Amino acid sequence: MENDPAKSPAAPPTEPVFTGQAAAQPPPLPAGFKGPLPSLPRPSGFAGPNPQVPETGNSPTWPDENVTPGRSWPFQVLDWFGKAYHWCCGLLGLVLCLAIAAVLPLLQFLVLGYFLEVSSRIARTGKIRSGFVGFEQAAKLAGILVGTWLMLWPITLLGTWYEAARLIDPDSETTLGYGRLYRTGTSLILAHILAAWFCGGKLRHFFWPLIAPFALGIWVARKMANSVFFRPLLDTTLGRVAPRLVNDLCNAQPVSDWLLPAIIWKYLRSGKLFSGARDGVWNFLQELHLPHLFWLGIRCFAGTLIWLAVPVSTMVFSARSVDGVALLTGFLGIVSFALVATWLPLLQVHFAVENRFSALFELRAARETFRRAPLRHLLTVGATFIFSLPLFLLKIERIFPELLFLPAIVFILFMLPIRFISGWTYLHAQLATRRSSLWFRWPFWTLQLFLAFAFAGFVYLMRFVIWTGAAGLFDQHAFLVPSPFVEWPF
Repeated sequence: MENDPAKSPAAPPTEPVFTGQAAAQPPPLPAGFKGPLPSLPRPSGFAGPNPQVPETGNSPTWPDENVTPGRSWPFQVLDWFGKAYHWCCGLLGLVLCLAIAAVLPLLQFLVLGYFLEVSSRIARTGKIRSGFVGFEQAAKLAGILVGTWLMLWPITLLGTWYEAARLIDPDSETTLGYGRLYRTGTSLILAHILAAWFCGGKLRHFFWPLIAPFALGIWVARKMANSVFFRPLLDTTLGRVAPRLVNDLCNAQPVSDWLLPAIIWKYLRSGKLFSGARDGVWNFLQELHLPHLFWLGIRCFAGTLIWLAVPVSTMVFSARSVDGVALLTGFLGIVSFALVATWLPLLQVHFAVENRFSALFELRAARETFRRAPLRHLLTVGATFIFSLPLFLLKIERIFPELLFLPAIVFILFMLPIRFISGWTYLHAQLATRRSSLWFRWPFWTLQLFLAFAFAGFVYLMRFVIWTGAAGLFDQHAFLVPSPFVEWPF
């Protein structure tokens, strides 16, 4: 007889809560307990989140998950390839959208907020895949952008033909024919793009006239296989060996679920054409959580700029000075920048988890993270420094505004993994029951300081190379916005 979960004693969490002291171990569970696992109360100490609190959000569906167990293996393989394709499209769309937003002045704060949300999701849930925030929305947006871009090619081609004919002979019949063809084609293609957007914006919606003959042929074949004449024949032959395969072959989805004209006709008959489009756009924008990401990013930008103001200003002042003053201020700037850069990666994660502006200045929390996970803290700081060094090369020459999104893609690809690593480090420090020994911490602290001073010296020398000069030292893509293409006025 199973125990009643309501009457069962409280169960301990699977992982201890990160506090200033070791978590107390409650008595073991009784045999047969199947109730929920409540969290232990958070004692005083490190104000970290409970690792058992589930984090809701949009994370990717990996190719090896959610395969229907009742389906035959050929269709499971097709499902796996479909999910792999969806995952690749989502990753491509995520990087592309972040790169475009990273070069726009205000949307840069959204990208920084997204990076912080990635780290905080991993730190809260303990799952790396939780860091792919907005993955489903990015996949949908990638399909819309790519499909729309491809559909605009015929309009561009028709416009080129019409302009060429008008330049040669504006009053000829050929020019007038090209003009009518251009206007008619533009109207039809724009209507086609709007219809594809309404149906979900997947690539197959943009190319449904090419896909429809094959898809309808498969649908008719499945309908015939599920008819009264053919289904018993399949059940008595192939069904004896592979009954699941017969069920999959005879399963024909309604046309109104996948064919674009049928989808629009279904909404027209129900009278929900405009209300469905309105609700779909509104739900899509709500799922992006743009106000939260913007507010998170702009607060982190302001707090991080406060941390970097003194070190970077000292290095900039050194560039304006001469002789002994330049050497002294340069040395002080390098030392202060190295110390600040050592703690900033984990302080930003702590701020994102706590969602408090003051948490960005709680140095005790960052030090406690190092004491409990020194090796992982060293990996985080080292990855932050190493991944950001090559990106300074993209700041040597001024880039045309039309091409800014291309180097921004490189910035996103280098900076995004750092946020995954920092969230992973914060999580393991949070779950640690006690601090590491002093003899174990000191070697990692020494190596970490060496990396920090090397990184600070490299940043200081970059003022002679980057096109923005000494003022460009404020463009710290490792801690601020990831694509800092800004021309400072001083």
